[in-house]
Amino acid sequence: METSWGAIELIAEFNPFLHEHLKKCKNEKVNATYLSKTVYEELIAIMGKHVQDDIVNQINNLDTKYYSIIVDSAPDLTHVDQLVIMVQYCYNGKPCERFFNIFTDRKPFIHYLAQQNTRRLHKKLE
Repeated sequence: METSWGAIELIAEFNPFLHEHLKKCKNEKVNATYLSKTVYEELIAIMGKHVQDDIVNQINNLDTKYYSIIVDSAPDLTHVDQLVIMVQYCYNGKPCERFFNIFTDRKPFIHYLAQQNTRRLHKKLE
């Protein structure tokens, strides 16, 4: 639970509504707050989007001429296909590799989703 709370506090730094809610809970010594699984997953998705935007901005702001997008797929122990998108570029003269997205699904449609995601990433970087 501590890890979850730390993640929520990190997200609150970027989300004014959540920041005010947590501040209110701490100031008024509220014993219970209701952050459901759905809300928690939405917060993780918001944080992931911020990280992806930061990666794209970092590449664009560096005037990086060359970068690579790596797509790799492998099944996990339960035979569920996990497809990962990585981005490589140079930062301050050193190679940099960043995790960008992961897709986990048993359906072949996953490859189509990854392809669409990669195209959107490429357009953002142009």
